Amino acid sequence: MPRGGAYASLGAAMREFGLTARALRYYEEVGLIEADRDRLNCRRYDERAMERLRLIAQFRRAGLDVRDIRLILERREQAGGETYVDCAVGRLEERLAVIEAERRQIEEALALLGDRRTERAPAEAPPRTAAAILRQSRPGRQAAR
Repeated sequence: MPRGGAYASLGAAMREFGLTARALRYYEEVGLIEADRDRLNCRRYDERAMERLRLIAQFRRAGLDVRDIRLILERREQAGGETYVDCAVGRLEERLAVIEAERRQIEEALALLGDRRTERAPAEAPPRTAAAILRQSRPGRQAAR
């Protein structure tokens, strides 16, 4: 991260946060970050932009959308401290609730398949073709030839 008036290049920001150039340009386009330009018109990011990118990258990995990230960053700029933290925690808890609901749905689907999963010998490979899957799901029927 740049220190004391230094700037990071687009490539350095990409490497540091695991983001693509396209993502960085998009975040700039929608106003989440600001990039200065050097004399060759290449983007360069100051400490503030790099800190915002660190937060953006982490919140994106946590599954928050750009709208939520914008709200969190605005709260951070306006009030700082507790308001910003409360906002971030609230959004992350909402995301976690969605993930937990999705997990329950997946567990229910697996439970429905539970008997089928245990009937198969562990070393037996799952069928690879649609026809094999259909034959396996209807053991009493022979495929028409």
